[in-house]
Order: sequence, then structure tokens, then C-alpha cells
Amino acid sequence: MRKKTKTVHQHTFREDLLKEGGWVLDLGCNDFIFSSFMINRGMKVIGLDPIKNINIPDDIKNNENFTYLQRACVGIKESDTATYYEYQSWGANSLVNTPDLLHRERNGGHAKNPYKDSYQVPITTINELMEEFNIIKFDYIKIDIEGGEYEILANFPKECTKQFSVEYHDFLGLNPTDDVEHYHKDLIENVLTNFSIESENKTEMKNKGTYQRDDVLYVQKQYL
Repeated sequence: MRKKTKTVHQHTFREDLLKEGGWVLDLGCNDFIFSSFMINRGMKVIGLDPIKNINIPDDIKNNENFTYLQRACVGIKESDTATYYEYQSWGANSLVNTPDLLHRERNGGHAKNPYKDSYQVPITTINELMEEFNIIKFDYIKIDIEGGEYEILANFPKECTKQFSVEYHDFLGLNPTDDVEHYHKDLIENVLTNFSIESENKTEMKNKGTYQRDDVLYVQKQYL
């Protein structure tokens, strides 16, 4: 029998796996709604978002259980920085969502979401964060980074967390393969071998048999 899950700001988790004082990693913390919830629940939260001049809410800015890092998380770190692309609507900001590939009208080339700026940002990995903060295992990791999730999952540390959720961005056209369904099947069978899908919120795309996964919760099998 599956345990009860809870969804906050479109991200799902198992409450029974959150132990007070445990660590939560919020990748893509821009509006801080999810971070604030976890802090108020008694968790220690590390929030990452590379955008410049971010506005941290006063109620968590100086909270001893919250650490904000203006960094981007990657699966493999080949340098100390990477180019970050910023748009008028911050929900499209990404390391991989480049203006030459995305957010353009097919007819006429007009931008759906105007490009604002690009700049170099520090990058890190989950393993580096665990070493920096002396974390043995996260209670939960939230991944919402506009296409950057694919590389992280391909190199996901097997024992880094009890559970994690991902907002996939298949609709952005940044998928590692055109066969989206096979990608997700291969991911759970051959990459995330010690995790199981606990819940999956997906909607059917225009192409029959293809889905957009808005929120997928993975749980280590030992906690099922």
C-alpha cells in the first residue's frame, strides 16, 4: 500500500519521509513558495536559483534554516561557470533554454517570451553541495529547472536523497531523444534503478501516446 503524498506549489512529496531538521534541496527556488513551506515545516533548506537580483522574502531571508545560493545545478561539472539565459517571464530561465532554439513563433520569428539577457553563473553538482554542507542524505530534492533536469538525472547520485520530484519540460523540445516515452521508461529501468515512481501527474500531448509530465515523485525503494 502506497503512503500518503502531499503536493505544494505543484510539487509532490511523502510527508512521512521528512524528518524535522532534515535537509531539503530546492533547485529552481525563484518564488520561494516551496522553500518557505519546507522551512515552516521544520526542514533545513538549500535553495538554488541563478537569476540576478532575486528578491528573497523577509520571513526567510535571515532564517537560520535557509541558505540561498546564486548557482545553477548540473549533472556534470566541466567548468566553474555556465551561461544562463533570462527571459521576460522568469519561468523560462535556463542553462539550456537558448533563445535561438525556443520561445519563437514558427510563423514570422516573433518571440513568445522575450529574451532579456544572458550571463555567466557559478555551477555546482548535488555531490558538491552534499560535501559543502556535510549532508549524508537529503530528505527531499525538488527539481524544476527548465530542461536542465535531463542531465542531472542522467548523472543522479544513487544515494543522495530519500525522494525527489521533477517537473519535466518535454514541451520545450529539449529532450535527450525524440522518443519521449522510451526516455522515461529507460530512465527508471536503467538509470534510477534504486528508485520507484510514487506518483505521476501527466497530461496527454497533441501527439497520441506522448505525455507532458508536470510532476513526478520518485522514492528510494527501501522507503516504499
